[in-house]
Amino acid sequence: MEDLQKEIENKKEKYQKALRESEVARWWKMFEEKNEWKTQKVNLAITGRSGTGKSSFINAIVKKWTGTRPAKVGLTETTMKCISYAHPNNPNIILWDLPGVGTENFPQIRYLAKVNADLYDVFIIMTAGRFTEQDTWLGKEMQKRKKPVIFVRTKIGIDVENSKHDYPEKDETTVVEEVKADMMANCAKFLETVGVFLIDSHKSDMYEFSDLEKCILQKNCRSQKVKSWVSVLAVCEAALWS
Repeated sequence: MEDLQKEIENKKEKYQKALRESEVARWWKMFEEKNEWKTQKVNLAITGRSGTGKSSFINAIVKKWTGTRPAKVGLTETTMKCISYAHPNNPNIILWDLPGVGTENFPQIRYLAKVNADLYDVFIIMTAGRFTEQDTWLGKEMQKRKKPVIFVRTKIGIDVENSKHDYPEKDETTVVEEVKADMMANCAKFLETVGVFLIDSHKSDMYEFSDLEKCILQKNCRSQKVKSWVSVLAVCEAALWS
């Protein structure tokens, strides 16, 4: 976490110095020629309530990338600090497993400060079961910060099995469609939402797990370029007024 913050500050200082020395044109030409936006790291924070399957998702997607399961999972709170996992073939894509919001160690009122929310570029908000007040709160907080959000309903396989027991007349397709419609309705109020997916981390070949993975990789490329443009504008403004 400290390394990420230090890297951001070092780049900002370098660009401000170039601007103060009237080297804007030279720096911008260098930026374009080197396609610097392609080397920008994009940090995707995986957040949500404790027990929604954040670490299980990390295990499932990292296993697809590397063949290993790196994250601890359990019935109680297991993620006690922010842990990063870089894509093996594209180290600019970094997934961060954040502690769950609303626990004794990470109460909602101090959550965003404790996990350094402003350092991340994209948020993946994990939900399970019904959409809760905490899910809504996270969505609103990210909207305030203009952060792109991907909403993910986990454990959809459990929802399907429960429905078979309670509503045997419904087939799996109907259940999935109903859950998706409910998620879409709950997420429609958040303007920064870039995707809504239903997954089961224990069945990564089913439902919308692969679609979520594609979204993460595609949004990474777009976020890299947007992030660079935003950084340029911010640095220009700071240099002009410093």
